[in-house]
Amino acid sequence: MLHMLTWLGMRTDKKAERQFFAGVEKKKISLILLLSLAILKGVKWGMTVLIPTAFFSDPIVSVLPGVLGVLTAVVFVLLVERSLQDKSSEK
Repeated sequence: MLHMLTWLGMRTDKKAERQFFAGVEKKKISLILLLSLAILKGVKWGMTVLIPTAFFSDPIVSVLPGVLGVLTAVVFVLLVERSLQDKSSEK
């Protein structure tokens, strides 16, 4: 039964999991998050400029710039976090 509930986070093993942004200063974390917010807004603005306004009457197209902005910002945060983890593990 416990094996079926592992997707909920219930585990019997006590493995040490990797912390997100472990060993990174708070200033760097806040700078990364501010940059991701700027990337989100930039992608959203760029998509609204590139997509003709006549297409925004469609509900799927109207949410497309925001969704692409969020996905781009999340990928940016994950890539930067991974590169910082790799740099800290090399030291």
